[in-house]
Amino acid sequence: SYFPILITDEHPLGRDEVYRRMRDEGVIVRRYFYPLISDMPMYRGMPSAAAENLPVARAAADHILCLPIFEDFTTVDLDRVICLMLELAA
Repeated sequence: SYFPILITDEHPLGRDEVYRRMRDEGVIVRRYFYPLISDMPMYRGMPSAAAENLPVARAAADHILCLPIFEDFTTVDLDRVICLMLELAA
């Protein structure tokens, strides 16, 4: 499963850059609520899919990153993820 975190606009890197760098280091992270269903071609043209109608969903899709967490996740894995996240926040 995943552990969702919020990468705010105050973070020195954006969510997508953190995503890229974590994956470059072999840490499988995931952008959560991405893409929004309203961005998919079959829904994009619907009035209810307009971005101004979905500010909370849009913010979630743009800022949430899921860190890995699973049954065999060791303290070594945890330390690695924490260290990488701290490096990227510096």
